[in-house]
Amino acid sequence: MVSSDTLRLLRWHAGLGGDPLDADSVSGATATGLGVSVAVAAFLQVLELLNHEMNGPRPAAIAAVGDDEVPREAAYAVAEVSRLLRAAENEDAARQIDAAWSAVLAGDVHDVIENVAEERRASALEAQGPILTAEDAFAVMFEFLNGYWAEFKTANLADVLGDVQPAYGGQSSDPAAWLAWLRAVEVIREKSR
Repeated sequence: MVSSDTLRLLRWHAGLGGDPLDADSVSGATATGLGVSVAVAAFLQVLELLNHEMNGPRPAAIAAVGDDEVPREAAYAVAEVSRLLRAAENEDAARQIDAAWSAVLAGDVHDVIENVAEERRASALEAQGPILTAEDAFAVMFEFLNGYWAEFKTANLADVLGDVQPAYGGQSSDPAAWLAWLRAVEVIREKSR
């Protein structure tokens, strides 16, 4: 269950409650152009709190803790923060909020802030280009499957294939599996250098 304090903080950052020009909120920081990264970091902390309120204390360990309803106030506040950041031409910060919100909605990401950092690393990795030799690609597959086994121990092939099924754009339909794949690519690229 989402607490009223968390909803209040989400709305405050979006400029929907309290002083919309408060410099510590995303709303106020984007209005002045000062302290945006600090305000975004604070908002990510609120999304981390929201994640645990909606998905339980260990979201990655439990498939579904409660109901699948998302408070409209929370969804609107997150959308407004993302819009404010884009209007302020801060696309990187908006992408961080989008990644964090996706992690909350996925319901199985334990650490939203770490997930956002991994998403940023993944974007940088993708920008390096997809060049891998056949041998490197095979090594990436092994690294990925080995990591999958280390995390889940009981996974069978059907589980793995379900998690890595390609979706729109060629990425996995499971964001966590896609990030695990990109980490495996990064490991093999480092070993190949």
